Amino acid sequence: MAPDPEGLADRLRRARIVPGGAMDDAALALALQDAPQSMVVVNIRCRCSFRCRTRSAGWI
Repeated sequence: MAPDPEGLADRLRRARIVPGGAMDDAALALALQDAPQSMVVVNIRCRCSFRCRTRSAGWI
């Protein structure tokens, strides 16, 4: 029915997930500089010991 369904899907796509890995502020700014809009999800969970996690949360 549509002459180019893949192209149509690309044009209508509202979000694109791009795993960036670990970045400093300068690298993040560079990655986003050409985008008219963006959303960044930051995961800063510590994966070390229980004591470290509870201390950073203010529990100890």
